[in-house]
Amino acid sequence: MAHDEDTEEDKSEEDTTALILDVAKLGKKRQTQVKRAPTANAASKVETQSGSELLQTNIRIAKHPHEQRKSLNAIVNSHNVPGFIPALKLYINSHLPKEEQATKKEAIANGCLPFTLLDVWHHFKFTPVNLFDDDSDVPKEIVKAIPSGTNLRTSQSGPRYDTVIVLVNDEAESTAVIGCRVARLRVIFQLPEKVKRLGQGFGILEEPAPSNWPRTPLAYITWFSHFKSGPDSKNGMCHVKPSALNGIPQGGIISLSDIRQSCMLVPSSNEWSRSWISDNILDECPSFFVNNFQSKYTYQTIY
Repeated sequence: MAHDEDTEEDKSEEDTTALILDVAKLGKKRQTQVKRAPTANAASKVETQSGSELLQTNIRIAKHPHEQRKSLNAIVNSHNVPGFIPALKLYINSHLPKEEQATKKEAIANGCLPFTLLDVWHHFKFTPVNLFDDDSDVPKEIVKAIPSGTNLRTSQSGPRYDTVIVLVNDEAESTAVIGCRVARLRVIFQLPEKVKRLGQGFGILEEPAPSNWPRTPLAYITWFSHFKSGPDSKNGMCHVKPSALNGIPQGGIISLSDIRQSCMLVPSSNEWSRSWISDNILDECPSFFVNNFQSKYTYQTIY
């Protein structure tokens, strides 16, 4: 929900952050570049020009993952994401050549992934699109997906999975919620550079991953409901609910560049439970308002 200032761990990583994703995105106009910078402060900018509006946003993530070669089952358990592996299968299937793609859900679900381990990050940093004359009005954000059982040099006690605004179609822009959807960031990971397959003698062979696989970190998110046609008439906030099917949160895999900004959710339920605390309220509360009064920036972008 609310985003903390840099923790001791976050600050210590400033010296090692070297993977910089510079992204500019507005509706159908979008470009993405990935650069390995020699220092944390080195960055280049990608610009998208749409009319007279120039949009720039920077995403920074640590060069080295917080958890290297973590097993898929361990990710599912520690991040509490039962839909992660099915979403991975759908994602990998979508990157196969058209003639090799499975078309039936059963075939995709029963398929085997060509890897069992993934590198996992616990957070990344980014600066949303600047809408103001003064850069200081644009919040610099840290978005986290910290699993349970993580030993960090912080005061944080439990897992944390932040909520974000995701661009979902070409109608999405840098402001308003049209073409956007609220999601919860559950896993930040990167596909492996090498995969395994069965050889002719039924042995396991290792080979480079397909060239069309993304070479930058991705995110597994769980969705909230689509925005309604307008905000609540009493408080002016948009209303959302967690999306689930048969008790399993509905999710998907996206690029980090699809995340427009972070957001804060506040309970909208008429009845509050005394058991709700900051560590479990996003899991326990059935419905939320998207708090567009969180900051000057959110007030001008979430409506």
